[in-house]
Amino acid sequence: MLVAVINAKLSSRKADENTGSLLAVAFLRQLLNIAYLTAVFFVFRNVESGLLLPLIGAALGLTIPSIVITAKFINRASKGDDK
Repeated sequence: MLVAVINAKLSSRKADENTGSLLAVAFLRQLLNIAYLTAVFFVFRNVESGLLLPLIGAALGLTIPSIVITAKFINRASKGDDK
């Protein structure tokens, strides 16, 4: 969830800037997501309980907060609120 919040903060800071900076932020967000999933993979690959559940949890931990934060961001942007 922390990675999703960091991604949201990066996006909200660059929301009013040009398209080039938005693309750079999108690329950075994907790098953070990949780094997080890779870290989960390497931490849990030798655990007896398996790798599938931690990876599913990590993916859901990235996806669900991102959906909620994006929905709030869109609602705020559509209302014209810059906070």
